[in-house]
Amino acid sequence: MKGWQIEGSMPDSLGHPDLNIALPASQIEEGLVVRSEGGYYSVRVSSGKVIRSTIRGRLRRARGDDTSLLALGDRVRLRWTSDVDGVIEERLERSTEFARRSPSSGRHHVQRQVLLANVSFLLVVASVVQPEFKVSRTDRYLVIAEDEELPLALILNKMDLADPDACAHITAVYTPTGYPILATSTVTGEGILTLRSMLHGHTSAFIGPSGVGKSSLINALIPAADLRIAQINVSLDRGRHTTTVGRLLELDEQSWIADTPGLREIGLYGISRQRLPWLFPEFRPAIEAGCRFSGCTHRSEPGCRVLAAVVRGDIARERHGSYARLWNEAES
Repeated sequence: MKGWQIEGSMPDSLGHPDLNIALPASQIEEGLVVRSEGGYYSVRVSSGKVIRSTIRGRLRRARGDDTSLLALGDRVRLRWTSDVDGVIEERLERSTEFARRSPSSGRHHVQRQVLLANVSFLLVVASVVQPEFKVSRTDRYLVIAEDEELPLALILNKMDLADPDACAHITAVYTPTGYPILATSTVTGEGILTLRSMLHGHTSAFIGPSGVGKSSLINALIPAADLRIAQINVSLDRGRHTTTVGRLLELDEQSWIADTPGLREIGLYGISRQRLPWLFPEFRPAIEAGCRFSGCTHRSEPGCRVLAAVVRGDIARERHGSYARLWNEAES
């Protein structure tokens, strides 16, 4: 997760663009990417001012297999071109990334899309109903976050509409993971104060499919954000994309929340079949105890301790089903 930069991006007085000419210190400033839209990036600098910025051309050519040059949460160095505009000269090194397989990837050319950078806490948001909770969909977000070793929590939203038995079943499936599980409702206010305290001091992100209530949760936490929300398409049981532009919103002086578009595709990138079982926390004690065969895939082999844990109820069958589906997708 290195930063990238461009040298020699300013022409000298003779018009040679490839000489490494240092810029005056007064023209260079570090900032935080708080919005991205249509090739433009809003960068907040130390004074609190937000600078509308573009990216140096050579940076675009240096991106490799990444389809995303910059992501929400990136720290950058920019050169002011006016009192309201700038050009991004360098992306600083990232501490964390949340990335997926790019939807534009071809069969033989897999690309990567970084959705968020430098996030310190990830909240995977799911609704119990409208749309219906799906373990397989939720587990994709959890596995990608685990791969990056991001602290995370599972948010069960729309509790005002939920059947208590359905919520209890979901909680039972995920309790063995050790993830914090918080039930919330923006209608009744359930869990909102707890959620606010969880977010304090972090750059957090709400991640999940459309329609689960991410924007409603942010509106409850930051009323001034006034994010647009839409009704669920009941016939298709899925949400509509109400967030189309990624933004970082300030919760308080020490806390930020990333408002991200809902994702209908969340493919794995760079996760091997050997690593995949370790990304399910409740599998780890069984794996460490050792299966009968050293190359056990934990799917159907005799003497597999993971399968034995499923039979005992230490691992939910739904979670093991997710693992088996993701194993087919992971890199061999």
